[in-house]
Amino acid sequence: MKELKAFNEVATITAGNAATLDMLNRGEIYMGSVWVDMFVLWKNEGRMDPNIQVTLPDPGMPGQPMYLVIPKEAANKDMAQKFIEMIASPEQQAKVIVERNGWYPGIDAKEVLPKVSKEGQDKLFKGVTPEDLAKKGLVFPLTDYFKDLLTAYEDAMK
Repeated sequence: MKELKAFNEVATITAGNAATLDMLNRGEIYMGSVWVDMFVLWKNEGRMDPNIQVTLPDPGMPGQPMYLVIPKEAANKDMAQKFIEMIASPEQQAKVIVERNGWYPGIDAKEVLPKVSKEGQDKLFKGVTPEDLAKKGLVFPLTDYFKDLLTAYEDAMK
């Protein structure tokens, strides 16, 4: 925690994702965590230097896992199951999640990448490979351990 406190004294704290992207684009900072979909959107709009790329550092960064569930008492379980299978398919992940939304897929990227256009691959997978996502795409644990770690971090930053 002492090392994190020392780091925060020399780190640039931005006002959020847009501010981080602005500062990266102007060369005021040289690294920063950003939402990938907004990064891709800004590139698509010509608001980001096309030479700036995303990377996923070791040991990885936690993401926001999405779970598709069917309630126990669902009236149309069979239809719900078919819908989940459709949206979790490599084809839909490529078309909607990667191409349209600029997100990394919610399933194995190795299965999705062959179905993504060359342009989509260049935008999203140039600096982050499917292997990177498999190895470094961590699940963000909302456990007592995480809550204790967050409390310890906040206390150390006071």
